[in-house]
Amino acid sequence: MKLRLFTLLVVVTVAQLGSPLHSQPDARTPRFQPAGNPGPLSVIPGGSAEFQLNVFIPENNHIYVGHVDIRSFNIVTEFSTEEAGWAVEVKEGPDGVVKDLDYILAGRGMNAAAGRYTLQIFETLGRSANNSVQALSIKIRTQMCNSRTNVCYRPAELTQTIPVRLSGARREISHRSLGRIEWANGYDAALAKARQTGQNIFVLITAPSWCGYCQMLERDVMSKDAVATVLNNKFVSLQVLDSSPDLRRFDFDGYPTMLVANASGEVINEINGRSESRFLAAVRPYEQNPGSTTTNNTEETASERFECTGTVTGRFEHRSDGWVQVVAGQAPQPYTENRRDQNFVVLQNSSTRVFYALPLRSGPGYVYENGGWQSRFQARPIE
Repeated sequence: MKLRLFTLLVVVTVAQLGSPLHSQPDARTPRFQPAGNPGPLSVIPGGSAEFQLNVFIPENNHIYVGHVDIRSFNIVTEFSTEEAGWAVEVKEGPDGVVKDLDYILAGRGMNAAAGRYTLQIFETLGRSANNSVQALSIKIRTQMCNSRTNVCYRPAELTQTIPVRLSGARREISHRSLGRIEWANGYDAALAKARQTGQNIFVLITAPSWCGYCQMLERDVMSKDAVATVLNNKFVSLQVLDSSPDLRRFDFDGYPTMLVANASGEVINEINGRSESRFLAAVRPYEQNPGSTTTNNTEETASERFECTGTVTGRFEHRSDGWVQVVAGQAPQPYTENRRDQNFVVLQNSSTRVFYALPLRSGPGYVYENGGWQSRFQARPIE
């Protein structure tokens, strides 16, 4: 994986984010520095540009560049922006080595770059170019650990200010990476079908004729057969183009925006998943089979269920109001979904705060005890 960044002015602020770890002094913070001496980054409306950023890490320390397994609680280095009309993605990150449940990047000292990130910056509103330079704030969340002692410092939030210039004209395209998703014919049709089937509505607000970020989403996610299968069978799908009158029904900051709404049209959540696997994991909690509605005086039909045997028994059920553990003769225990990937969903008991990892395919289930995951039960999904 690699990343890249824009620069001129580097403002670094270390925010001590809540963590059961040690306080991290400034001297123990990795440094991110633009490669070379770039000037303002030129981006066309609806387009993107790349920027490279070197990372320097003290010797005998490391940062995290990816998870081998979603059960890891370590913080992977991430880049984001909160400025409307802009988005940032990691196009390429430094190669890491496997350490336990993570990929790590080892430090080489503060005078030698440990690796390089290539970032892709997107303009997402298609605004008119004015050639003025804007200071774009990129947030970097990272965590550094001592490689000898395995002691990790508190996650740090750094801010990189990058000068960008919006210039040129929007570029219209005719070729698109169209998949086989069955889109509803407008908002009213989607709402009517959702009320009939009891399913949630997946909403894609997009401008693929000129928006580079939208085109990337079509190519990398929406054109995939597995994505189409899920959206066609588990959701009512609605595509809202930038030219659609349905656009006024939604609040959004830029293209593309992905939302999940219920059968009444109320937005439940925004979906972030810019790869096939991340998208499928993100929408999984909202999947519903047709006709999965609440029946009178009976338990609500769950979108996910797991049968467990061993030291953990009963069923874990994902209902419309959250997760519960159902054990015969006991009141249902509430759980919160912490994270998931294609292999596990990690839940936290709302009372005891203990974490459980349920396999999405039949196999061992895990409980987080004494600083590590312990196999304590068997679990199998129930269709």
